[in-house]
Amino acid sequence: MRQRLAGWLELDASLRRAHARDAAGQERVGVPLRSGTEAVTEDFLTVRLDRRLQAGLWRVRVAAAEGDALRAQILGPCDLLEKPL
Repeated sequence: MRQRLAGWLELDASLRRAHARDAAGQERVGVPLRSGTEAVTEDFLTVRLDRRLQAGLWRVRVAAAEGDALRAQILGPCDLLEKPL
């Protein structure tokens, strides 16, 4: 049972890494976490921001992976009427 669990955990980790790698260079909508320096995107990626943000929806471009973290550039506030998710 432990081997099976370890296998599933490894599969989960490898799929998460692949998802993060595929996001590089793409635009996402993010919501800042309490710190204001990290955000969660609409597809549940956690990204580090290049500056502190206020609450709300923000457009970000996922720049690159730094170890297990993703770095993102802030593009500006998100207007869902202009460009829906």
